[in-house]
This record gives sequence, structure tokens and C-alpha cells, in this order.
Amino acid sequence: MYNDSHSSHLSILNANSNAGGLFAVNTVEAEIVNEELEYQNQRLQKNLIQHESLVHRYWRNENDKQIITNNEWNKYNSLIQDERWFLSNNHVVRDGDTFYYQPDHNHKVISGTKEEIELEASSRNPFNLKFVDDLNDIKEVRFDTIYVSIKSIDVLLQCVYDPNSRYGMVNYL
Repeated sequence: MYNDSHSSHLSILNANSNAGGLFAVNTVEAEIVNEELEYQNQRLQKNLIQHESLVHRYWRNENDKQIITNNEWNKYNSLIQDERWFLSNNHVVRDGDTFYYQPDHNHKVISGTKEEIELEASSRNPFNLKFVDDLNDIKEVRFDTIYVSIKSIDVLLQCVYDPNSRYGMVNYL
């Protein structure tokens, strides 16, 4: 009986130790799985932060582009308004490379090259006048200068003396 009870007791101990071993193995496996899950979670969090950063930079760049576009649009509109104001308050026409300028209907018509008319108009006004081929081609905008596109200046089709004309000597059609 001793042998039978001893062997049953040993088998109970072996069963308990095997169960404890399985418990220990399951605990280690669970710890490894938890560590792997934690590592994957950290990687996903890092990727999420990187993607959020990319999205934030994208929209910041889009906003910056929109601000630049609005600034250029406002600058161009300001140039056009100044040009229209100058042309509505001064009479300027051209015939080829010869420009005709009359500050108002009481003054005599002044003719000359583009540069001469720019100097004449600048000397009579608190601003500088600059004729350009196109308002879009201005490289450096100065705040004390009114830019007038040559395309906006009327071209003379006929140049005659007409004393009854609003502008005196030059009549254009």
C-alpha cells in the first residue's frame, strides 16, 4: 500500500507541478503577447502622429498658397485701380512710339517718348509714373509709382488739330 499511496501522491504532485508549469508557460506567453501588443500599439501611435503631422503640414501649405494667391490678386487689383484712376484723370494716347499727354483740358498737349512722358507726368504729380508692357510683368512694385500698361493706352488713329475738342490739339478715333 505504501507503494500505491506513494505513487498516487507522486502522481498528484506531478499533476500539480505540471499544472503550475503550464500556468507559468501561459503567463510567459501572455507577457510576450502583451509586450508585442504594446509594441504594435506604440508603432501605430507613432504612425498616427506622423500622418497627422503630414496632414497638418499639407493644410498649412494649402493655406499659405491661398494667402499668397490672395495677396497677388489684391496687388494686381490695386495696380489696375491706380492705372484706371490715372487714365481717367489724365489724357494719354499713343501713336507708335510717340506718346501724347495732357494733364487736364486747360494744358497744352505734350508729346514725347515713353520715358519723356513718364518724367513729365512724374514732375507734375506727387507720384511717379511708369509705363509697362503688361501689369503682370512688373518685377518690383514701388508704392510711390503708378504703373500704366501700354495696352491700356488708346492708340491714335487720326491726329488732327481741333481747338473745340475737349483735349485741344489731339483728336483720336
